[in-house]
Amino acid sequence: MLEAFPNRQSATALGCFAALALAVLAVMFGRELSWLGQVPASFSLPVSNWTNAAITGFSTEFRELFRIVGDALNWQLKTLQSVLLDIPWSVMVVVLTLGALRIAGPGLAALTAATCLYIVFAGYWKESIATLTLVSLGLPLACIFGAALGILAHSNRYVAAAVDAVLDVMQTVPAFAYLTPLIVLFGFGPVAGLVASVLFALPPMTRNVKVGLDQTPRETIEAAEIAGCSRLQMFALVRLGAATRQILMGLNQTIMATLSMVIFAAVIGGFEDIGWEVLRAARRAEFGNGIIAGLVVTLLAILLDRVSEAAFVRERQPRGKLSATSFWGLTLLAGAVVWVAIAPLLPSLAQLSMRPYMAPLLNDTLMSVSVYLSTVTATLKSVITTYFLLPLRIGLMRTLTPAIWGFEMSPALMAIYVAVFCGSALVLVFRQQVGVALGVLFTGLLLYTGFSGMPWLPLIAGLTLVGWWLGGIRLAAITAGGLLAIAVSGFWPSTMFSAYLMAASIITAIVLGGLLGVLAAEYEPVSRTMRPVNDFLQTIPPFVILIPLIFFFQVGDFSSYLAIVAYAIVPMARYTEQGLRHVPATQIDAGRLAGCTPLQMLFLVKFPAARSDIILGLNQTIMAALAMLAVAALVGSRGLGQDVYIALSKADSGMGLLAGLSIAMLAMISDRFMRRMAVQ
Repeated sequence: MLEAFPNRQSATALGCFAALALAVLAVMFGRELSWLGQVPASFSLPVSNWTNAAITGFSTEFRELFRIVGDALNWQLKTLQSVLLDIPWSVMVVVLTLGALRIAGPGLAALTAATCLYIVFAGYWKESIATLTLVSLGLPLACIFGAALGILAHSNRYVAAAVDAVLDVMQTVPAFAYLTPLIVLFGFGPVAGLVASVLFALPPMTRNVKVGLDQTPRETIEAAEIAGCSRLQMFALVRLGAATRQILMGLNQTIMATLSMVIFAAVIGGFEDIGWEVLRAARRAEFGNGIIAGLVVTLLAILLDRVSEAAFVRERQPRGKLSATSFWGLTLLAGAVVWVAIAPLLPSLAQLSMRPYMAPLLNDTLMSVSVYLSTVTATLKSVITTYFLLPLRIGLMRTLTPAIWGFEMSPALMAIYVAVFCGSALVLVFRQQVGVALGVLFTGLLLYTGFSGMPWLPLIAGLTLVGWWLGGIRLAAITAGGLLAIAVSGFWPSTMFSAYLMAASIITAIVLGGLLGVLAAEYEPVSRTMRPVNDFLQTIPPFVILIPLIFFFQVGDFSSYLAIVAYAIVPMARYTEQGLRHVPATQIDAGRLAGCTPLQMLFLVKFPAARSDIILGLNQTIMAALAMLAVAALVGSRGLGQDVYIALSKADSGMGLLAGLSIAMLAMISDRFMRRMAVQ
């Protein structure tokens, strides 16, 4: 029916103005129109209980099957870990270093040796072996099932549509949410973590296999048909061959996703891997142990990424060098020599560990710095909380008090506030900038009520209309259906709290990340300095980021806000720099010929040309912030992240799944909105 309007943009504008008017009425007559302001209790359904009942019934029906699968996986984990631990660390270092030398040369070999020796001297060799055991078993399973789904999606467009929808959800559900139903099916322990890592790492392989097979050049297929290839030969020799590079890229991403999820899976314990050490350090606020263990994860991630990438692009060995069989034979021989002749002479791992000396030093140093800067950090926390976070959460109508701001929202001040926003919107309407006018009015209302006081029904109606304008009836249906599902399941208050925390973090990440991206694009020294910092922030386990924040700012919303900003700022900075660096030279020359100043060149030439990259960076910033939401709950924030974490601790599958799906729904709607805005 909506498509019947002759002008969708005009209809959207009128509908949004009506939704804003309805929201204003809900705020003015809160008691009489309470059903517009807050979701009525009668509107909520026991969806969580229904979900729990369904999962419990499913696990009871197939209990024996899950027990067999769990026992088999547990036996493989224990056996592989035992075998790897029986090999002396010195032998592993030699074999891995020589393997890296064969794959990518001396540079990667040096990185491999340095990583292994750091792990040894950090005292985390056994824990790292446990992590690699989980990755070694989870990776093949994720690749096999992911490739199978990708092939099915390539073969049938209806299957492809279903798989795409499922993968969208799987890639946006928080990592913790995967664990809650798996605990019911497999119990606490490493098996549930292994299965969770497989599910979490499956989407990259599926998508890359499908894309690779879909993009097989038409001329290649026609040549194979002329040659008389059968369907099996066409698939195995032609399509798979043409898709090899894309599939290998998916394998690289799957490796990183598996390692990432293994760290999150440590929450349910049972394997004492490096992820558990990071989590334990975060819970105890032991910065020394946390940073030492976190660097192990970072180095492993960098090493696996470099090794997999090098293995995919390595060229055939030149003639005159050892064949692969001879090289690996000599490598095994060298390992055997080290095992027999050198390993017995080396000290034990316990004697080599420097952690007992380094961890207390790092803790004491951080504590001293936090005490020294306590006045500065307390002032910073107070100012940002009072004048930025609190107004976003509860609104100016409740923060403008003599106790907080030193004055109150008097009738005269209220009249000025309304006049400023309404007058600005009216001017924009006369200039035919209706969309911007709606944004100004929405901002004014949001600042007044805060996220916690924003009327739910007008908000859903307005967002649905925006979805209709951006993407038609399909995006409108996704928006309305997703938000109404959140309201019905009882997670609307948590969602609005999370939205406040997300909005504050994303605004900060956009401003700071965009500024850093501009500086990096304009000044090469800034870019060189930012690259290792960005790599560190993207590979360090999120738990480790929380530890110094606890030292400096204690637990609470402010620490959660800073943790999300630290994790989400990287994509904004990187994509902004990338977009500005790749502005066509012809446009820059034209701007110079027109006599543009540096600021005019930036805002009138470079920013418009880099628009698509910047919007993509904004999209990735939102996704990163949503991914960090559940982790930030560990330092005391409320909202959906805390709901997921509480559900995990209680093994409440229904609550965990629905809270995770609520976050996933926010991510999907944001993603769809940003994609459509990029092409407007």
